[in-house]
Amino acid sequence: SGRGLLTRVRGGASVDPDTTPESARTRRAGDHAASKRRIGAAAAAMVESGSTVLLSGGTTTEAMLPFLADLERVTVLTNNLTVAFGLAHLPGVDTVVLGGVVRAEEMSLLGPIVETTLAGFNVDVAFCGAFGIDADAGVSGAHALEASTD
Repeated sequence: SGRGLLTRVRGGASVDPDTTPESARTRRAGDHAASKRRIGAAAAAMVESGSTVLLSGGTTTEAMLPFLADLERVTVLTNNLTVAFGLAHLPGVDTVVLGGVVRAEEMSLLGPIVETTLAGFNVDVAFCGAFGIDADAGVSGAHALEASTD
């Protein structure tokens, strides 16, 4: 189809590792960076001091992190190690890592441990990344456990 997803090799074709359905996280981070920053600022403006926030991983949700710096007494629940690391230095934010099985490609934690831990909290507002949203099918992710966790 000319999309460059396969490389011709002797006896057939092989999948190019750089063209898997889910782009490398570092490549996605630079895609639409200005738009992600605007989304991050707008989303962070919805967070009030004293609230409990669920923040999943993803390059768009991570764009919120710098805009949370001035908040006080905010608890952020996350299933993403990159988000947790980015929040660690913010004095007004208490970060709760939800646990789970590590999905290295996204530095996310998935599975029933996340769901069980999350059940113990009352969340005021949630910001979750998605690979797609469909009116009939709902939210989709790149990994089945990720979609059920987010």
